[in-house]
Amino acid sequence: MDKTIFDRFSHVKLVLMLLVFSYFILMFGNNIVSLTHPDEVFYIQSAKEMVQYNKWFTPMIFDEIQFEKPFLAFALFAAAIKWFGLTPFVARFWPSLFGIIGVGAVDLISYSYWCLEKGYARWTGPADGTADWARRARGWIRVMTLDAVVAMVVYTVTTCAFYLLGASVLHAQERLADGNQLVEQLSVIFTEVLGPQA
Repeated sequence: MDKTIFDRFSHVKLVLMLLVFSYFILMFGNNIVSLTHPDEVFYIQSAKEMVQYNKWFTPMIFDEIQFEKPFLAFALFAAAIKWFGLTPFVARFWPSLFGIIGVGAVDLISYSYWCLEKGYARWTGPADGTADWARRARGWIRVMTLDAVVAMVVYTVTTCAFYLLGASVLHAQERLADGNQLVEQLSVIFTEVLGPQA
């Protein structure tokens, strides 16, 4: 019998491989877009001044002490700047990392809880180690795999639809705004396409 990827790797290794792959996909292109959101610039400027003045425990901005976020956030930004230099990738590294960990943890906890509450996989019966139980458990794993693949396809198609909608609306406009005005310009996409009731 051929071994599947689930037979060759432990559950922990599979989850770690998925996290690394997901993080690569999430971070891909982070260095292409410059820092445009005021918060990004604010936090990185604070961390940059921490490195510049060699004050690792005191976040500063414009030569003034600033404790807008918890100290750890500024310290992580400052360490990344010290090690890797000041780039948009470095500025987005920690928020992206914590974002994917947070979203992944919430999804794992809430989806598992939801499946248990709904009673899914109850028909597999108690894990008695028999061949019948193993067959039923493999069937349930196939259902869960199909569920994950369908969800991924739906999310991907939805994301592409939003991208195409935004690209088509923005392409029709004469010019793109800069900074905060770009956010305002993007916020009216649905109103322009669907009318003021959107």
